[in-house]
Amino acid sequence: MSEDDYSAFLDQANQDTGAKATSTGSHQPRIKAIDAEVPSGLQKIDRFYVSDADEPFEQFRDLVRHTGLVSSLTVDQWDPKSEYKDIVQAIEEASAAEHVRIYRIEHSKTKLEYFIVALDQKSSKIVGLRTRAVET
Repeated sequence: MSEDDYSAFLDQANQDTGAKATSTGSHQPRIKAIDAEVPSGLQKIDRFYVSDADEPFEQFRDLVRHTGLVSSLTVDQWDPKSEYKDIVQAIEEASAAEHVRIYRIEHSKTKLEYFIVALDQKSSKIVGLRTRAVET
C-alpha cells in the first residue's frame, strides 16, 4: 500500500459517521438521566464505580427487573475505603435522609448491579444512583 493510499484510508476511517465518539484513553464520565425529576445534587454526579468494567453512576426511576440474587449492604461493606463518600453524601443531601442503603444484584458470577438509595423524606420517593460492575 502506498503512502497516499494509506493516507486516504486514514482520512476515510476518521470521517464523522454521526456516531458518538469513543475514547481509547480514560473513560469520560457520563450520567444517563432516566427521570426528569432527579434531584439536582444527583444530576451533578460525574463518577465511575471502579471494577473490571468501570461503569458510571446513573440515575434511575423504574423498578428493577432481575433474576439474580439480591443482597443488602451497609455503606461500609460496599465502600470500605470511603472511595465513594461523595456519592453517599450527594444521596443523603438529595433525600434529606440519615441512612443510605446499598442493594447488590448478582446477575452472574461476575456481573453485578449496585443501587445506592435513600428515602426522600419530603416526597416519600426513593432517590439514588445505580452502577454496574464486573468483578472477577
